Amino acid sequence: MQPALHLIPSSQARSQASVNRKEVTPARPKPYYQVVDGVPRCPLATPYLLREGLDYVPQKGELFQVSMNRLRTVLGVLIETTGGMAVGEVFLPGIALRVKELSVYRFEDGTFDDFLEAFLDGDLGYGDYFKHVVVGYSLKNEPNMFFVTYEELKKDTRGTVLTLARFIAERYGDMLENDRKDGQKLVDLIIERSAPDSMRDILVLNFAGHENTEVDQSLKKLNVSSKVAHGGDSKCHSFVRKAEVGGWKEYFSPNQLRRMEATIAKKTHGSDVMTLWPDIRHEALRICGGLE
Repeated sequence: MQPALHLIPSSQARSQASVNRKEVTPARPKPYYQVVDGVPRCPLATPYLLREGLDYVPQKGELFQVSMNRLRTVLGVLIETTGGMAVGEVFLPGIALRVKELSVYRFEDGTFDDFLEAFLDGDLGYGDYFKHVVVGYSLKNEPNMFFVTYEELKKDTRGTVLTLARFIAERYGDMLENDRKDGQKLVDLIIERSAPDSMRDILVLNFAGHENTEVDQSLKKLNVSSKVAHGGDSKCHSFVRKAEVGGWKEYFSPNQLRRMEATIAKKTHGSDVMTLWPDIRHEALRICGGLE
């Protein structure tokens, strides 16, 4: 006996196929990171140096500046007394550009929106940004912590230099403030040497080699190159860009700002950290039309 042949109308067949077919959404591009001891880390980090740094016990009187990837909107400097940390925030578009420019991140074809999605999810090799800044902000009133926003630094650079000098040591504050002639010249020199045009040629990563054998071997294995090629050398990359306040408006769409604001509301709940930037928050909410 021949098997029965069942014919299914084409419209019904398409309907069943639609039900049975599993939709697979391609994964969005995201910057590459390595996993060291179960924790996502920057692909440029040398594991053994990273472990040494994590095991290091700060000594009394030591000065630390710690930032999440790229210092931009908050500078924190801490003098060690019994242990602690310093904090710095990031300039988001600046990081997005850097991961596109450096081959080690394998993100050449990624978009700013792809990066933003990974950033908001905390799915980068630098931990969750919002957790980082909330914890750092909670320490801002500690006696051994110096805390200032990038906007404040740009608005009153001279005043910030003087305050930071006195924070590090009273004698440095006296040196800059009490000696009107030489002190003022020294402050002018500090401001000149730390200006973007000066630092652009100083804060440069050289991927061609390193004096530390382990780091040198790691760099050669990674074979990192930079699209922007500082000084025309694809093995050199400068960290410094425009260093201007308000550059974020050139990158964020209203929809992206709404996603950013929703994540801020969720991940900074219970903290008043965002009161550091009332004008910027107001403008961002105006551009995106606020949250629903």
